[in-house]
Amino acid sequence: LDLRSLSSFEAFTGTGTVTNSGTFTGDVGANVGALTGFSGPDFNGNVHLNNGLTAQAELDLLKVYIHLNNSFVTHPGTHAPAFGSGETLSPGVYDVGGAGSVAGNLTLDGLGDPDAYFIMKFEGAITVAANSTIVLSNGTRACNVFWIAEGVISVGGNSDVKGTLLSRPGAIT
Repeated sequence: LDLRSLSSFEAFTGTGTVTNSGTFTGDVGANVGALTGFSGPDFNGNVHLNNGLTAQAELDLLKVYIHLNNSFVTHPGTHAPAFGSGETLSPGVYDVGGAGSVAGNLTLDGLGDPDAYFIMKFEGAITVAANSTIVLSNGTRACNVFWIAEGVISVGGNSDVKGTLLSRPGAIT
């Protein structure tokens, strides 16, 4: 998947807020909105707010979001809104009909295929509890993991989330 201009960001929102209250490494941006908590010794990256790059990234976000959201669901109605607690998932596209969450450990098992992909689609917000960990195993690569939400994405402190988080509309905190 070509993320276009989004590939330079660790966190980006076209319209909304990105808030950091922990350690963050990578570029962050918002085209219309606010960026908070991205200064000092716990932040290592560049801040982009309402500039040419963020305007293009907002357009690219919409394109990528539509592409991922239109992906054929391979695991329809097979998963509850709560992920984690030692669970292991196989590759594919998961669809949650509302808000969802991740808590504890969640293993994404690529079954030995380095091209295996995971798309978790939520028709609401996503909340990742504090101290949660996404574990990639058996060939899974973070560049093939996508979390998409129709609302706010909130990641609790001391969490280790792998993959790309996309929210439209909404915010990432």
